Amino acid sequence: MTVFSLNISMQNQLNNRVDRRELTYEQLVLYLDHTDAEVRSDATEILGCQREVKAVSMVRSLLKDPEKQVRIQAALALIRMGEEHILQDLMKSLGHPDSNVVVGAALTLGRLEDERATCSLLNAFATDDPEVGAAVAWALGQCKSAFALPLLILAIQHHFVPANACEALGKIGDVRALRVLLDALKFQDEDVRAYAARALSLLKFEKDSDQKEVVVAALQTLLPDRSRKVRMCVAVSLYQLNHEA
Repeated sequence: MTVFSLNISMQNQLNNRVDRRELTYEQLVLYLDHTDAEVRSDATEILGCQREVKAVSMVRSLLKDPEKQVRIQAALALIRMGEEHILQDLMKSLGHPDSNVVVGAALTLGRLEDERATCSLLNAFATDDPEVGAAVAWALGQCKSAFALPLLILAIQHHFVPANACEALGKIGDVRALRVLLDALKFQDEDVRAYAARALSLLKFEKDSDQKEVVVAALQTLLPDRSRKVRMCVAVSLYQLNHEA
């Protein structure tokens, strides 16, 4: 369930209706000009989810909003309203020389979870900038395309944003990532070990395969890990593996 971050006066007046997304079109449009960026963002998100095409011109103006979260929601809403050129513009922005623009485009495309962005994201992953790499890896995971497997695996092997790449591989769930994720359990970085542990439990194992047993055995060796974060991720993954149908 979406958590709306409205200011106190709005919460007192509209809390129940906001939680149930029952704000009227007229109310939502008014909030697009609100001084609170979170309110503008929330109103834009709801209009997008409701595909209120009447609001296209007003939402389009928010593409120049000073707050990134509002710009992202505006782009998402416009695409959901049928403005397909926004998707094309976002994919083109992945080649922009300004890394901040690339990161914003990648995060927006990831929120959209549209597999059509995979090829453009893969091209943008050819970077030395870890911030860009992290954003693109996250977006690739959101798109859940197996086409991203080779580059994500290569990124882990070359220690480039390995934690983000592990997380993405888990979301994709392709069992071909098994070996590199098992290797990632041995990384010195606790975030990598933790994300690899979670990713391993999300792989879609073939029926009657012994791969799940291999994963369980590998995870059990990390139960005494020095990192509490790793131990927690391992425990959750083992529970999931042992109790899934």
